[in-house]
Amino acid sequence: MEILFISHKYPPVIGGMEKHSFELLSRLKKQHTVHTLLYDNQEGRFTFFRSLKTRVRAILQTHPSTEMVYINDGLLACFMTWLKKETKIPLVATVHGLDVVHPNAFYQHFIKKNLAKLDAIIAVSQATANACLIRGIAKNKIFVVKNGVDHDLADIPIEKDFLLKFEEKYQLPLKGKRILVTMGRPVKRKGFSWFVKEVVPHLEEDILLLMIGPKKGQLPSYWKYLPRFIQRQLALAMGISTDETALTEVLQQPNIQDKAIQVGKLPFSEVLQLLSAAHLFVMPNISIAGDMEGFGLVALEAAIRETPVLAAGIEGITDAIIDGKNGHLLPSKNAEAWIDTIHLLLDHPTALKAWSTKAKQFTIANYSWGLMIKGYEAVFEQFDKRVAFNNKKMIVL
Repeated sequence: MEILFISHKYPPVIGGMEKHSFELLSRLKKQHTVHTLLYDNQEGRFTFFRSLKTRVRAILQTHPSTEMVYINDGLLACFMTWLKKETKIPLVATVHGLDVVHPNAFYQHFIKKNLAKLDAIIAVSQATANACLIRGIAKNKIFVVKNGVDHDLADIPIEKDFLLKFEEKYQLPLKGKRILVTMGRPVKRKGFSWFVKEVVPHLEEDILLLMIGPKKGQLPSYWKYLPRFIQRQLALAMGISTDETALTEVLQQPNIQDKAIQVGKLPFSEVLQLLSAAHLFVMPNISIAGDMEGFGLVALEAAIRETPVLAAGIEGITDAIIDGKNGHLLPSKNAEAWIDTIHLLLDHPTALKAWSTKAKQFTIANYSWGLMIKGYEAVFEQFDKRVAFNNKKMIVL
């Protein structure tokens, strides 16, 4: 099949959507002819969006036998629906979560109107698919294909004495501690400030939470002049750390200072080693109107490193973590449940170790980029037949 692959979320920037784009493109190239239009972070994002139509037309003129256009997120896909008027080429897009539920009223009108024009929508989780259904997208256009995880991460050897070296490098009090790890940008849906405030103070004294992720960045100079509701909507769109202020405040409380530490952004090699050294990985998400956790790739990365996972049983997390199989799902914002479960698991290290080995095996068996590609190709094949029926070269530019 001949495919035009378009994405504005791609390395060198690192994130869940960027990993998704990279893995999907790399594997599609092995089986199909793929032309690409990728945002390389060298130009302004506005310039990239503004020039889409010209660039896409040029690619299709050069490759007139293109059978399908694939777009890697919902927002970008909505800027591509003009193509439906000019060609017979099917448009297929992946939606990840926030690109469907962002609360801006104009955006919601824009996304509902334009997503409905696509030939197929691939949702990374059932929760994301449900968000599309709520917005009136036809059920027969929506397909759920879960993200995968890189199996090679499981084969990276555990570094001997890593915690000793890590403790010395970052001047952390790790000796004699049972370590919890969480990871991600401090946005409100991650539930970090809630967890530190409501759970951490009630954990036993030898339990330490390490928080991996970027610390507060510099806000634009104009930020303070914007109305609060505009700040919120821009923060969601721009990925600004909306929970950072609350998190900083709670971390400074006397009963928490020695029990929860932000270690900042780490090299991925250190992240993997720290996951393996940790006693538990926690993902304490909370529900935030206009935002959602579309999947939960980081939880799979922890599980594949044989780190026991505790996660809030909400939204797309429930597609990544299957309760009792590769993690435990807990009620969101139920502090007592989190406190009791953490203590129960840590008090039985032998059983926890055996269970985490099984969780790793389950994750490897059920989540891979290869399985994800099969899901995508099953969707693509439907349009391969449709294009052949319509004449592959019926393109009007």
